[in-house]
Amino acid sequence: MLNSRIPSSYFNIYAFTETWLSNNVDNSELGMKDYNIFRCDRNTQNSNLTRGGGVLIAVDNKLPSCYINIPENTLEIVIVQIKFDHKYVILSSVYIPNKASLEVYSKYFNVINDLYYNYPNSDFILLGDFNIPSAISANTNNFFTDNISFLNMFQFNNILNSKNDILDYVISNNNSIKVIVNQFPVVNVDSY
Repeated sequence: MLNSRIPSSYFNIYAFTETWLSNNVDNSELGMKDYNIFRCDRNTQNSNLTRGGGVLIAVDNKLPSCYINIPENTLEIVIVQIKFDHKYVILSSVYIPNKASLEVYSKYFNVINDLYYNYPNSDFILLGDFNIPSAISANTNNFFTDNISFLNMFQFNNILNSKNDILDYVISNNNSIKVIVNQFPVVNVDSY
């Protein structure tokens, strides 16, 4: 799928959730030869599910970028530091399965909190499928929004899915973030 879609569109950075990739798929098979590929495939350490999941960030190899290793290995998350001119951006992509416990969100924010204090002068862009539908418990929703506020970040995606929910979030401490629907998407919008 990506092999045929990437060459016809051009962006400096791509981020994907639910890649469904495994260690049986080599980066060279993705058709993104001009990109540094950073990915976290679903495995037995980061999920009790056997299918789906996984995240990927691809960065144009003209941009200096490096993988940020984190001690938490029970999350489907990839984190990359990218240098733009004289500014560093910490970019993450995460997939949190449907009906995840509050503990999973807590682990996620512990990772982000540590990064936020280890990279204090960086812009953060946190992308992902957080699976927080509007019907989720108030405890999880409040915990999530409280943590975003604590880090002085904001959620910028207001595009609803077919069920009138926002599951994919774009969170940042940079107020210039804009989220729009691409007229020529690399992959089609998931109906749920």
